[in-house]
Formats: sequence, C-alpha cells, structure tokens
Amino acid sequence: MDKTNCFNNLSGVDDRLHRRRGLDLWRQCGADDHAGGGHWSAPPAYSQAAYDKKREIASPGYYSVFLDSFRTQVELTGTRWASLMQFTFPQSDRANVLMNLLGHGGSIEVVGDHVVRGMSKGREAIDGAYFVAEFSRPFTDLGTFRKAPGEAKGWGIGDKQVVRGGRTMEGSYVTFRTGAGEKIFVKMAHGTSHEQAAQRLRDELPGWNFARVRDQARAEWSRLLDRVQVTGGTEKQRMLFYSTLFQSFASPRLIVAKGEKFTDMTGKVRTATHDRYGPVPFWDTGRNQIVLLELMEPDVVRDIMQSEYELAQEKGYMNTSFHGDNAVLLYLGAWKRGIPFDYAGVYDYLRRNAIDPKGPRDYLAEYDRNGWIADIVPAGNPSPPYAGGKAGAATTLEYAWDDHALAD
Repeated sequence: MDKTNCFNNLSGVDDRLHRRRGLDLWRQCGADDHAGGGHWSAPPAYSQAAYDKKREIASPGYYSVFLDSFRTQVELTGTRWASLMQFTFPQSDRANVLMNLLGHGGSIEVVGDHVVRGMSKGREAIDGAYFVAEFSRPFTDLGTFRKAPGEAKGWGIGDKQVVRGGRTMEGSYVTFRTGAGEKIFVKMAHGTSHEQAAQRLRDELPGWNFARVRDQARAEWSRLLDRVQVTGGTEKQRMLFYSTLFQSFASPRLIVAKGEKFTDMTGKVRTATHDRYGPVPFWDTGRNQIVLLELMEPDVVRDIMQSEYELAQEKGYMNTSFHGDNAVLLYLGAWKRGIPFDYAGVYDYLRRNAIDPKGPRDYLAEYDRNGWIADIVPAGNPSPPYAGGKAGAATTLEYAWDDHALAD
C-alpha cells in the first residue's frame, strides 16, 4: 500500500496533443516540477512541452518521458516517503526547473543555493502541507513568481510579479548551466513540518544514486505484485491485468508511520501507534478493491481498519462516500476472513451512521418510513442524471445492502 508514496501521479498531461505541462512529484500538495533546456529568456516561460508517446515509459516505481520541445529527458522514481527526479539536459546556459503550487496556492522559499521548500494552502493536506526539495548541485540563477492574474486556473507564470533573484513567493524557478547529456537530480519529501520532510529525505534518500533507488522500488513492487500469478489470455490482457492490479494499491494513502507525530481531526498532536492511513473511498471500492486488499495484505488492512475507527472516534461518524455507508463492507469482509479486530467497538459507529438522524445518511427519515427513497428528475435532465436530484434508486440499494451487511 503506497509503496512509493510520492511517485504515482502525473499532472498536466494532454495525451490528445501529446503535450505535458508538468510532473506532479507530490500528490497531495501538488508541488509541480517543470523542466526545460535550451535558450530561454530570463525569467523562463512556463509552456507546454511536446513529447512522443512511443518514448514514454511507465512502470511500477519508474516513469520516463523525453520532452522534445526542450530536448530534455525526465525520469522519476521514489521511496515510501520521498521522490527522486533525474533531468538529462542538453548543452545550455539556461537549463531551468520551475516549481509551482498550481491553483490552490501556497508559498515557496529558495534556501541557499540548492534547496527549495514550501507549504501548500487551500486544499486538505492530511499527510502534511510542507515539502523540501534538494537539488544535486548549486543553482546558477533563481527567481520567484506568482500565478497569472485572474480567476483562470492556468499553468503559466504570467507576466506580473516575476522577480529574478527573489526567494519567497508562490512559485520559483532555478537555473543551471549544463553540458550535453549532463544530469541534474532533485529529491523531494513532504511532511507535517519542514523538519519532518527534511528528515525523511535524510532517512530514505541520503545520496543521488537514481538507478539504485529505481531498482529498489521495482523490487518492492515485484514482491507485492508477484503474489498474483495469471496465465492464459493475450500478452496485452496480462499487461492490463497487472497494470490495474498495480493501480489498486494507490488507495488509501499512508498518512504517517508508526511512531511518527501527526495532527488528528480534533487538532490534537499525537504519536501514531500504528501505520495510519487516510480515508478509504468507500463507494465501489467496497465491492472489489477492499476485498482484494483483505486477501493480499491482511496486516495492512488491520491498520486501515484501525485508522477508520479512530477517524470515527474523532469525528463522531464513520466515513462515507456518495450514496451509501459502505464502511461496513470493510469490517464485515475482514471479520468473515478471520482478521482480528475490535468489532464490537466499531459496530457502535457503524450503527450510528445507519440510525442517527444527524448522521451522514441523506433522506434517512423517508427511507425508514417507506423502506425506499423516491427520486426526482431535475429540470433540464442534467448529466449525470442524479445531479441536483436524490439518486433515490441508487441510494435505496446502497442503504439496503449496507443494512443487510450490518445485520450480518
């Protein structure tokens, strides 16, 4: 589960045009790296980069793409808490890396001549809003910028408030002088403080050996994915099977490891007594992904169950998603498979979700009275069809299924 916590998401991609706007090194806080070689004006422009899909490589623990527009190879790998990027630049006096917090905002600070750190704002960062990025060699130039003015999300740095030599703002660019084929590395970690992020870098990425980190990440994923062996079908079908199996481990996310400090939902700073995970997306995952995890990683599932139980104790109710109360499926499935847990304790919160008028179930009084929830079709027949409506049929089915599981 989350074997390479800072690696899995790539942002700013338009596959229809085969253009890339950035690479998301940090899934939660969205610190977005954008690299370019060639002779840019100073400060650099933040533009899309064309790339050839045939030269793109994506596999567990490794991603690579060649940015034709900038003649730059970009490679990513990662560890549990940190990520490592390798840029292979052409010869240039202005090889640039931009770091941008995108639309949700935040602050970035350039520290010394080889470190950039910052904090995300405007979106939930349950596993820490702070990040630290360390580069393998000193910058030859640097600067800061703000988002382009206006409400448009945009990806450009705009033409206002770009400060060459600036060290604190919402985004930053750093510049290197490179020879043909020269490599620049950047490693990044995040946490609940800059100190925790920096410590994670020291613990997991003490050096710059990209090949070693990539091979270790691949070996870690192989130990998990090789537990499932399939035969038959075509080569493409087997590839799709393992690709989707790999993606199934993207959620829920590890928030803090056992022994680390974190802030719970009540604002209290605590020390984790187990690996603590973020909320499970309980809708359709309760029918498939959660079952798969219970079969493949029962020890991890126990930590996930305890995390959800503690979240319920902190908030008063179990987490839900969309129309149902499908947390019950996690606990019932684990109970049926013999995974030990405090089921009596968690049952109180599952039942509270089902019967408390102040709880998370919409239209509970109507459901209790009729045994079903009526539906309406909003004016204009929007898509999806439940937008602005009650999703009565779907909600009735979900509640009935959840109640049956809870009674079981």
